[in-house]
Amino acid sequence: MTEDLVEFSGSFHDEIRAEAHAIEAMREEVYVLKMGDILEEYGEIESLVPCSYSSRGVKVDGYSFDDEFKDFVLVVSHYLDEDVPEKAKVNNSDVTDAFKRVRKFFTNSLEGGYKRIDVSNEAYELAKLIYECRTEIRNVKLVLITDGVMKKGPAEIEQLENIEIIKTAWDIERTAHFHRTGEREKITVDFSKYCNGPLPCLVREERNSRYTTYLGFMPGPALADLYAVWGIKMLDMNVRVFLSARGNVNKGIRKTINDEPEMFCAYNNGITVFSK
Repeated sequence: MTEDLVEFSGSFHDEIRAEAHAIEAMREEVYVLKMGDILEEYGEIESLVPCSYSSRGVKVDGYSFDDEFKDFVLVVSHYLDEDVPEKAKVNNSDVTDAFKRVRKFFTNSLEGGYKRIDVSNEAYELAKLIYECRTEIRNVKLVLITDGVMKKGPAEIEQLENIEIIKTAWDIERTAHFHRTGEREKITVDFSKYCNGPLPCLVREERNSRYTTYLGFMPGPALADLYAVWGIKMLDMNVRVFLSARGNVNKGIRKTINDEPEMFCAYNNGITVFSK
C-alpha cells in the first residue's frame, strides 16, 4: 500500500467519525453522504438522494434518478469502518453479494415491492418510483461503494429483458486516486458498433486559430446509448456545462463575444438535433 493511500484512508475515516459524532448519525450513513459528493463531482451520478434500507437479501443506500430518460442509479455500501487499507480487504464474494442485494431491491421494486416497505422508510418512495416507471426504464446503474480494497475490474453490463444493468464499483483506492488527482477515466468509443464504421467529419482549420472545428453526424440512438452508459461524464469538457454549474451561461457568452470572439465557436457549439 502506498503512503498516500494510507494517509488518505486515515484522514477520510477520521472525518467520517467526527461528522457522525457531531450529528449523531451512523458512520455508514455519513460515509454514503461523503461518497455521494465524490460520485457527483466525478460525474458518476447527478445528485445522491440518501436512502438507507436493508432487509433479508436486499440493500440500498442511495439513488439518483434521471426524470427525462427515466434512468436510475442505485448505490449500495459495503462499509468496513477500517482505516488501515491492509486490513480492509474486500473479497469477490462480498462484491457479488452486495451487487446481488441491490439488484434484488431493483427487481423487487419492478414487481411492486414498495408495498412491503414501511411508508415511513425512505426506500418506500424509491421502490414506488421504480414501479411507476417500470415500463419506461432503459438503464439502471448499480454502484458499489466501499472503504475497503477490492480487486479491480471493468464495469459489467447485463440485460434484464429491455433494461440494461450496469455494475461499477468504487473502493478506497479509486476514491483516493480521484481525490488526489481529479482525473476521470477516459471515454473510448468504437463508432463501428454504432455507426457501421468510423464517424465521418468535416474539418475546418483556420489560420492562426487556437482550435480546429470538426463537424460530424451521429445517429440519435447511438448518442442515447452512449449517454446511458457514460452519463454526464460525456459532457465534462463542454464549457456550457462548466458555466451552467455556476449560473453564468449568458454572462459567459457575452464575455466571450467581447473578449475572445475567436473562441466563440469552441465555447458555444454543441449538439444540434433536427428531424425531417
